[in-house]
Amino acid sequence: MNTQNIPLSDPYYGVHEILESLFGFQEENIDFTIFSGSSYILKPIISMMARRKMRFELEKLWRPITHIHIYRFLIDQIEDFFSWRTKLGDNTGQFPLHKQSWTQLKNASFGEMESRSELVNFKNFFNLFLMVYPHRADCQAIALLESEKMRTQHFN
Repeated sequence: MNTQNIPLSDPYYGVHEILESLFGFQEENIDFTIFSGSSYILKPIISMMARRKMRFELEKLWRPITHIHIYRFLIDQIEDFFSWRTKLGDNTGQFPLHKQSWTQLKNASFGEMESRSELVNFKNFFNLFLMVYPHRADCQAIALLESEKMRTQHFN
């Protein structure tokens, strides 16, 4: 089986579901083509690059980035953040702006560090948590992981 051109699924499919679908062991296979041109992790990567002053690298990639639909699941109740699946929330998506101010992008990336204060109590185990629940790696979760490092180093 040639899997070279199959897009990655969204993070809500488990490994077993993906493998069963790829090898035809499911009654109803996953249509992987619906995931082409979309991403749940691209926005956190863009934010990490902005916090690290990687403007030149982002500028080179920006045009192709603007063709990718960026998704995010907004959880209604904070305790559901620690659940594998929840139906309480909104799945939102948008394309990045074709022209983006570097200052606005950088400021927004640092603002993400303040926006999920209720998760600060769980900061010490967050890196391990996100290894098991990678679909919860949104901008605020990644920013929380970086916040201690940011206090000790100067990214401004």
